Amino acid sequence: SKGVHTQVGVDNRMTCTKGVELADILKSVDAVVTTPSTAQLEAMLMGLPTALLSYHAVPIYTPAAWTISSVEHIRPVLEGLR
Repeated sequence: SKGVHTQVGVDNRMTCTKGVELADILKSVDAVVTTPSTAQLEAMLMGLPTALLSYHAVPIYTPAAWTISSVEHIRPVLEGLR
């Protein structure tokens, strides 16, 4: 994330990018911000509030309750998730 977690004031506990820890990490979070991915689907299946980062003009086949598609959406979406 190149330090985004510090800018929004959260801890980044991700230590493995191979997906091994994803289910365990999702058990310890209150909400998820992700690109359209299996992380999105797993978070939704666990009932976590999930926001999508979608900066490209492409169809979103699995929509989320929140979508961040421009810089102006970041603050209101994070406040909504909180």
